[in-house]
Amino acid sequence: AVPLPSADLQARIIGGPAGTIRSGATAVFSIPVRNAGPAVAAQPVVTFTGNVALANATLLAPPGWICVPNSTPLGFAITCSLGSSMAMSAKATFTLSAIVPSYLSQSSFGIASNISANTVSDPLPSNNTAVYSATIVP
Repeated sequence: AVPLPSADLQARIIGGPAGTIRSGATAVFSIPVRNAGPAVAAQPVVTFTGNVALANATLLAPPGWICVPNSTPLGFAITCSLGSSMAMSAKATFTLSAIVPSYLSQSSFGIASNISANTVSDPLPSNNTAVYSATIVP
């Protein structure tokens, strides 16, 4: 079998208060994903998950990305795909907003993002996923 080209895909989550977050607040996160190369990553996929109802989450995607939202038993999952390739050093930034649930209904709030591409071998998969978590307070 021919080995896949190597591309280090990376995800981050920027924003949200550290430690605790207020019940009912709107939390806004900037979520950049990047291809650190060296190869081009064809048709990358970014998945966002969170423990809030899909109706309380909004995702703004960069041009070219197609996103499909789904409800899950624990909240939401939004899968975004790029029909073209992500060049080496290319970056795409998503914006996720979510209304924090009532502290009476759950004790924590969390979101995660993950980037992958079946067309490359990622030498550092540990940086493909980013997670934000906080305790909900009144």
